[in-house]
Amino acid sequence: MDSGHAVARPAILDNGNLALLSVDCTGAEEMIKLAFSVLSISGHYVDVGLVGDRIDIPLFPRVSREQVFHGSFWGNYNDISEVMALMDEGKIRHTLKVFGFDQINEQLDLLRTGGIVGRAVMKF
Repeated sequence: MDSGHAVARPAILDNGNLALLSVDCTGAEEMIKLAFSVLSISGHYVDVGLVGDRIDIPLFPRVSREQVFHGSFWGNYNDISEVMALMDEGKIRHTLKVFGFDQINEQLDLLRTGGIVGRAVMKF
């Protein structure tokens, strides 16, 4: 994916119209660079899942702008394979809620208060 095809519509903006928060579920190198380029001073970048074995972004701008990187990783290959097998057997069910970009702030409030059960996915 290149930045010409990426859609950058931050939900939480500072007064300079830069993102206070960027949540990346792709892990694509161009998306990581784009996400950091739109972050404000003290902005937070959240990587969901494992993006590979390295991230190639300049360090000084992150430090000088006091930007924060949050990473998350769940399980390893064997764990995920086991979960997928249990899902195939119908032993694990999931809940998926799809919402529009215009509902992002309400959904973030629900997430903060524990009101989202399962997975919520924004479609825009």
